[in-house]
Amino acid sequence: MNDPVVTADLSKFGYRELEMAAELLKSIHHISDSHNVDGLTVNMNTNSGYVFLCNEDYDCFMMNGCSLEQFHSTPYGGVEGFFEDLVDQWEHLEDEDQEYVLAVMPDDDDWHECTHCQRPTTEGDKLCRFCDRSIEEAWAKANGRIAKEVK
Repeated sequence: MNDPVVTADLSKFGYRELEMAAELLKSIHHISDSHNVDGLTVNMNTNSGYVFLCNEDYDCFMMNGCSLEQFHSTPYGGVEGFFEDLVDQWEHLEDEDQEYVLAVMPDDDDWHECTHCQRPTTEGDKLCRFCDRSIEEAWAKANGRIAKEVK
């Protein structure tokens, strides 16, 4: 009989995976209030060695550097990654997966939609990485200020 690819059985975790699990558990309080934490378990993919948290809705969370973030799998094409990884693959995503990425855009002050092309853009960008237009207007609207259009 084949062992399952994903396991929550800690006896199957090696030292490295147990260290990763400990880091996840230390970071649990960083899961946003917008995510369900019911049924939260520590899991490991035995093929990849990835260790992650998963809730009863099958939302997955992994360490991205020093921060705990949701790890996504797009519903149409199955493209996997953290939010920023999906943005980096935007041009290769199916239309339905682009809609998904916009729907799961983090609800914080770091990301907004470009007012010109409606694609995700981050505050650090001076120009939209997709349409090369100024994003000053998007940030002014997001911050409740009125700004003239910059072309």
